[in-house]
Amino acid sequence: MLDTVVDRLALGTPSFVDITGAAGIGKTRLLTEFCLRARHRGVTVLRGRAAEYERHLPFRPFTDAFAGLGDDPMRDPDLPEVVSRVLAGFDTGPRSTTGDRFGLHRSVARALALLGRDGPLVVALDDVHWADPATVELVDHLVRHPVPSPVALVVARRDRQTPAALSTVLTQALGTEAVLRIGLGPLTEQACAEGLAPGLPREHAARLHAAAEGNPLYFLSLLHAHRGQAAQTAGAVTEANGIDMLLLNEMAPLTPSQRRTLEAIAVLGDHAVPSVVRAATGRNDDELEDDLDVLARRDLVRTGPGGRPVVRHTVLRTVVHESVSPRRRARIHHAAAVELARIGASPVEQARHIERSVTTWTPQAHAVLKQAAELTVSTAPTSCAH
Repeated sequence: MLDTVVDRLALGTPSFVDITGAAGIGKTRLLTEFCLRARHRGVTVLRGRAAEYERHLPFRPFTDAFAGLGDDPMRDPDLPEVVSRVLAGFDTGPRSTTGDRFGLHRSVARALALLGRDGPLVVALDDVHWADPATVELVDHLVRHPVPSPVALVVARRDRQTPAALSTVLTQALGTEAVLRIGLGPLTEQACAEGLAPGLPREHAARLHAAAEGNPLYFLSLLHAHRGQAAQTAGAVTEANGIDMLLLNEMAPLTPSQRRTLEAIAVLGDHAVPSVVRAATGRNDDELEDDLDVLARRDLVRTGPGGRPVVRHTVLRTVVHESVSPRRRARIHHAAAVELARIGASPVEQARHIERSVTTWTPQAHAVLKQAAELTVSTAPTSCAH
């Protein structure tokens, strides 16, 4: 079905694809495979993702995707400067040249059309169920007003956690054939046994499959526990907190400093660049590099956009994040806010960490939050109000 989307792009036809399913069911894996196949066929691919703990950063999935175009994403004379600034993740200012967020939606659609002039384009957005309201509005616009170029917008989301506004838009569009929906369900027992656990006795694979209810991420976690004898019987682990414990067991061999580094990466998300991680953990360059090497070898951390470290999977990030005490999370956010201020990051970026760390009123915190609100008032009013 996704190969057909690329075929249609070659004919100049735009597409919108909606990939749905439960956490760990394989949405990201499918999206990754689709992007690889599209690139092999000469399609330009931009990938972005929403994050559970960055829900109030406006247009985050789009800015993440357009980061793939480089430091100067779009300087077309036919486009308002604000589009380049928004899609590059910069401040837009309270008096943006688009006038309002609806003008910005039209300008982004026009930007995508211009990019599509040079050849087929895929914009793949993962974890859209965590998207900020400004992103939801923009996706809504792109569904109702398809880009008149060979552009495919592909979103992946958990259907049960998707905001009602976005679910309604995508469901209504199904009747017009404007949206291709691909719903991913559980794997069969045979698929799990042959594809994920070759060589495992069939009766053991059957117990793991039943406990995981066909979810490949949970199946692999249970398989890891089975092989490591971390559980007396894999079939007894059926509750969600059992899965949490299995994922946390992967952290057991880490030293305290390695665990603190992993926790900082989970809390910081897309701000987990070396300078901010160092500030949050107190590690120097060599010590941090050693920690990251160990975390990478254990496949707890992988290389993300721009070379920054990211936790292997959003489910694992959530488990690690929630295992950190609230006081430690606040300290990490405070260190991040101080470091981002030092390097001159935008008030919108700083505000995310200030709101999670400040415990009493300060003039400095108030000034940054107020400026962040002013900078988002015209393009992302929900973020401004927050």
